[in-house]
Amino acid sequence: MTSLPRLHALSLGPVRVRLAALTVLVATSTLALAACTDDGDPDPDPTDAATSSTPAPATSITTEEASKIQAKMPKERVLKLLGEPLVTQGPYGKNTQGCLYYGMENQPFANVWQFCFNDEGVNLVLTALSPGQPGPPEGSSQARASLIARADSVCQSQDGHLAGITKDVGAALADFNGDPTDKNLDNVVRHIGRFIDNLEESHEILSAFNPPEDNADSYTAYTDALADQIEALTEAKEAVAERDFEAYDEDGTEFNDIGKDAREAAQNYGFTKCSAADWG
Repeated sequence: MTSLPRLHALSLGPVRVRLAALTVLVATSTLALAACTDDGDPDPDPTDAATSSTPAPATSITTEEASKIQAKMPKERVLKLLGEPLVTQGPYGKNTQGCLYYGMENQPFANVWQFCFNDEGVNLVLTALSPGQPGPPEGSSQARASLIARADSVCQSQDGHLAGITKDVGAALADFNGDPTDKNLDNVVRHIGRFIDNLEESHEILSAFNPPEDNADSYTAYTDALADQIEALTEAKEAVAERDFEAYDEDGTEFNDIGKDAREAAQNYGFTKCSAADWG
C-alpha cells in the first residue's frame, strides 16, 4: 500500500483547515506480458494448473492458429480465421478498433492471446500471461475468469505508475502546508492532476472491456464507480485551486463513499488487484 502523509493544519489568518491526503491501494504481485512468438505455447504455471471448478475452455486457440495473424490484418479477417473471441474490448488509446482475446489451448484461463487493432488493422499481438493470478470465484465462466485476470493486470500496472505520483502529491501537499503560497498551491494542483490522469487512463482501459453476461452488473458497477471517483477528485482539485478547503474535504468524503461502492463491486466480481483509491 502506498499512502500520502497526513498534513498538519494550515494557518491562513484566522482560518485553520486540514488538507486531507489520498491513500492508494497498490497491488503487490507482478504482471507478465510476453511478446507473442511462434516457438510454442508457454509452459503452464504449476500453481495455476487448477482455476477452481470453472467450466472447460470454450474459446481457445493454438500457437499455430495464432501465428496466422499478421500485422495490419483487418479485424474481420482475424475473426474469420480464429472464430468468436473469448473477451472483446472497445477502442482505447492507440487501439482505435479495440482488442480481441482468445484463450490459450491447455493453459489456465488467466492466460490469453491478445490481438489489438488500429485503423490499419492488427497493431499489437501479445501472449498476455498472469502466472500469479488466483482462481476466479467458483462457477465463473471462462470469459469472466479471463477478464478478471486482464483487468487485474491493468490495475497492477497502473497502480505501479501511481507510486511515484503519490509521492509527488504528498511532497507538494507538505510544501504547501508549510508555506501556503500560490506557487506551492499550483504545484499541488498539478500533481493532483497527474493523479487524476492516471485514474482516467485506468478507467478508459477497464471500461472498454465488454464483460460477459456472467455477473456483468458488478463489473459495470465497478467501472461506473471509478468514473464517479474521478469526477469527485476533479472537483476536489478545483476546490483546492480556489483555496476552498471546506469543499475540498467534502469532495474527499464523497470520494471515500464512492470508493466503498467500487471496492464492494470489485470484490463481487472476483478481482484481487483492482480496487479503489481512498482519502486519507
